[in-house]
Amino acid sequence: PAGSNLTRTIAPRRIFVQPPFTLPDDTSVETMLKSMPGWTTDGKGTFTADVSWRPGMRIPARFWASKDTLRLLVIEYLKNHARESAGLPWPGGFLPGVIQLAQVAHLPGAVGHSMGMPDIHSGYGFAIGGVAAMDLDNNESVVSPGGVGFDINCGVRLLKTNLKAEDVMPVKEQLADMLFKMVPVGVGEGSCLGRISIEEQDEIMRKGMKWCEEQGYC
Repeated sequence: PAGSNLTRTIAPRRIFVQPPFTLPDDTSVETMLKSMPGWTTDGKGTFTADVSWRPGMRIPARFWASKDTLRLLVIEYLKNHARESAGLPWPGGFLPGVIQLAQVAHLPGAVGHSMGMPDIHSGYGFAIGGVAAMDLDNNESVVSPGGVGFDINCGVRLLKTNLKAEDVMPVKEQLADMLFKMVPVGVGEGSCLGRISIEEQDEIMRKGMKWCEEQGYC
């Protein structure tokens, strides 16, 4: 404003430089895998890396991909490798999808494989298309927010009903409209609860849906 001594600071734009990297001319699956040492394939679209691939992995990693998707994953991996070699950070903090599979394989309580579905690509810590199972009998097991998803409705839960498909299909559009109306979505959409106290928030975190039952919300 005129006459004020306030100044506006504009942060400089960050420019990321990608060091050169080499993609094999031969795009056969076998040749591309040589660019990601430690990964093997069964020749049918399944790719696996054992726990020795990255230090700290507790379980193997596995993903399913077409040849075209594999090529994209290899390019992503090689770009990151070139940046690491040059001492540069990965833009936005998004590591390649295959490395994120290895990160998930580090989680305490993880069992089986850290898996990537055929749509696998880089995400927020957890690769998009990433799947992991945790041992509920292991006291060290964790629940990863990245596995739930940051860009979907917070607090997502699986609710079991006694409804069958034939009960739902005739009213599916009305049901979808009502769910969209009743369930807050988006940033800052608020809640049917209004403002709640810190104590109430603690109760919700401890009890989950049980708290809603006790308060008569469901």
